[in-house]
Amino acid sequence: MTAPSGRPTAVSVMDPVVADQVLPAELRDRLSGLVRLAPGPAGAAFPAAFAEAEVLMSDPYVTDGQAARLGAERVGLAELCRRSAVVSVHAPLLPETSGLLDAGMLALIPDGGVLVNTARGAIVDTAAPTRECASGRLEAYLDVTDPEPLPPGHPLLSLPDVLVTPHIAGAQGSELRRLGRYALAEVERWTAGEPLLGEVTEEALHRLA
Repeated sequence: MTAPSGRPTAVSVMDPVVADQVLPAELRDRLSGLVRLAPGPAGAAFPAAFAEAEVLMSDPYVTDGQAARLGAERVGLAELCRRSAVVSVHAPLLPETSGLLDAGMLALIPDGGVLVNTARGAIVDTAAPTRECASGRLEAYLDVTDPEPLPPGHPLLSLPDVLVTPHIAGAQGSELRRLGRYALAEVERWTAGEPLLGEVTEEALHRLA
């Protein structure tokens, strides 16, 4: 599987270990763009594995300036799909994100493109990747689906260009240590009077899931 020549590749801000396991080496080596579809901690950086990539970001809670400081170009979702060879979803499931990636959006992804969803299944209209992957036009890596799990005999479970995993993309065996280090570092920042990376504010509660 290779990205179409000259096309930016859109991948989420995922743990580089997860990226290494989800995306084939030949695709990672050709990354030319990254996208984040959900708000993240202030100052969050893209994985070192994608340090050489051009970055695309579709995120309504990030300004153009913030995106630029992350090394990203902020674009709308439709433009992102049109320009990207790989679109990976990492948004919360909210009323405004339910069915966000529907047949119209997936139709914008170039032929040979890839959809990755490790967020929430209902953000993607399941019928859309089913049709696109059955035609052979797109490939999909789905750690979440709608419904979850898919019923026995669902086409996505048998299509050759689809990988469905049971919501385990983040389980690499080291996440508890990493979470512990992150929590400890946050306490140290708080006691030192420094800004928290994962601060949750009252105005952000409505968009957390």
